[in-house]
Amino acid sequence: MNGRMGPFPSTSKSNPVVSPSKRVPPELDDTRTLQSALHTRTKSRQSAASVSPVSPSELEMIDYLSLQTSCVSSDPVDFYLVLAKQLTKKKDFTRAFEYYSRALRILNKVAANSKKEQLKMSDVLFCIGRIHLELRDLPKALLVFDICYNIRRQLLDWDDERNAIVLQQQAYIYSSMGDSESTVQVLEELLGILCCVEYDIKILRETWLELARHQEILGLETEASSSREEASQLQ
Repeated sequence: MNGRMGPFPSTSKSNPVVSPSKRVPPELDDTRTLQSALHTRTKSRQSAASVSPVSPSELEMIDYLSLQTSCVSSDPVDFYLVLAKQLTKKKDFTRAFEYYSRALRILNKVAANSKKEQLKMSDVLFCIGRIHLELRDLPKALLVFDICYNIRRQLLDWDDERNAIVLQQQAYIYSSMGDSESTVQVLEELLGILCCVEYDIKILRETWLELARHQEILGLETEASSSREEASQLQ
């Protein structure tokens, strides 16, 4: 579900500044935060027992996938995830969100004693965060990425690339929200991972430059100069 890290997203476009949201601490009630993650500003959620109308094209997709996979009855989570990925490719984010949410509800009930299922839940959360990001619901995307990151930090090595990918999303959101202080904090954490393992030099350089830009905004000229020097060595 997660691709490799790409270049740091550009923040040159003008974005509305909204009130920054701070990170969700790991000890925060999972039920409340997951319930919040299952809501989107574009469409009110239905009860778990209800089913939204299915379009003819989606019925065709379901029929096709039913013939291609045996997971429909044995593992509905995987089937929902296949559907969600297909709908995401079609940029039908509302329907993709619905299927990711169905998968997440199931995983949230069975993941307590399974590291594998908890990691799968973090993958689903990452995809939901990306949908909120596509819809420009930055506070909701940040909340979901925070939950995803908290799960992964408990299960993975600190320098695992899957942690770095989430940190990159968080840094972009904080930057877009105009919260340079939080952006610097996340970028420093991200660079702590990138500098300890082999990553694309372009990604490293762009991350150092992004850090320098926000350090300058905060008036941290010495730190910004040092960050630019680090970037210059990666030409």
